[in-house]
Amino acid sequence: MSESKLLQALQAQLDSHRFIFWHDEDRQFAEVATSLAAPGIRVIQTDTTPALQLKIELEQADPADKWLFYSQQPVPTPDQDWLLDVRMRGKPFFADESSMQLEDLGLHTLSLRQHLKARASFLRARDRFERLKKLVLPDDTDADLDRKMIAILIRAEQPDWAGMLLKLFTAFDQNGQVDLNTEPRGWADLSSHGLLPPFWDLMRDELAYDVPGPSLRDLLFRMLVSDLAKGLAGNLPVGLTHFQLPDRAKAASASVFLSQWRANITHFSSYDTISAEVAQQLNLGQMISGIHAEDLLNAMTFAEVEKLIIIDLRDRILTNGGAALDTVRDVFARRRDGHWANPKLAANSETTRALLCCYEALE
Repeated sequence: MSESKLLQALQAQLDSHRFIFWHDEDRQFAEVATSLAAPGIRVIQTDTTPALQLKIELEQADPADKWLFYSQQPVPTPDQDWLLDVRMRGKPFFADESSMQLEDLGLHTLSLRQHLKARASFLRARDRFERLKKLVLPDDTDADLDRKMIAILIRAEQPDWAGMLLKLFTAFDQNGQVDLNTEPRGWADLSSHGLLPPFWDLMRDELAYDVPGPSLRDLLFRMLVSDLAKGLAGNLPVGLTHFQLPDRAKAASASVFLSQWRANITHFSSYDTISAEVAQQLNLGQMISGIHAEDLLNAMTFAEVEKLIIIDLRDRILTNGGAALDTVRDVFARRRDGHWANPKLAANSETTRALLCCYEALE
């Protein structure tokens, strides 16, 4: 750290605190500390100043004076610390880079210094540091910091798991062309800055996604299939059950995320193209072909579900197999309030227009 930056940090501390304690165990900055002495600022070398004399000076000093206590020894234990009462009213100062960053970020937890040191490669870039500074809260944990660093690297709109996944998943769609093996922007940066493990830890905590060799493609498959399973209420084909997320409550969180993605006016088209690619790779149409329309009414995950409902109703109408007009109208009403046949989306989706026309033709 440069001497000018160190002096600036010390001065900032003295501007807001009356007592500053600096233990320079590496014995690098004795001259720097002395140079801060000025009217109204007392710099005390506690290693050479008798403790009793110092206590007397403190009692007699101007209450407006600022004090910098400099030592080249470790912090004494409380039972050996003559200045413990003053230290409790003061603030410690550290001269290493991570400690300065801790202060600059406004973090309260001193133990985070080691974590910031481990994230030095991320924090080295000033623009990333400034963006992180805008997101940090005083009581953030190491996991909170990692989550916000991840969001910055992948340019997510929000530093939460849902915002991150939306950014990463929508990257699979490039102008209508879907490649589920593509590497989203910023993904390589997560690896180079050691943030991939924290990302997968977050997915485990939020979605119970914990598999050997995790990938975004695999996570997407599992979330979509789990959402489909929720809509089918127990009718999920056996060939898909191994994709289900193991925790029902957290699988419900995945369904909420997918529902919000489908409803997002900016991103719903990417959901349509990406889910269509997943359905094709799963051979979904064939897998769910034996399920009746009434059992599919709550499933909104894939357009293949909509197509199957339409085909089932069409065949029953043509064969007089029990699809009365009231049944058709009931199904139609339920589905057009969903995603795939919603009139509100028809103007912006060729698929939706086609499915909506099919229901109107059936009616």
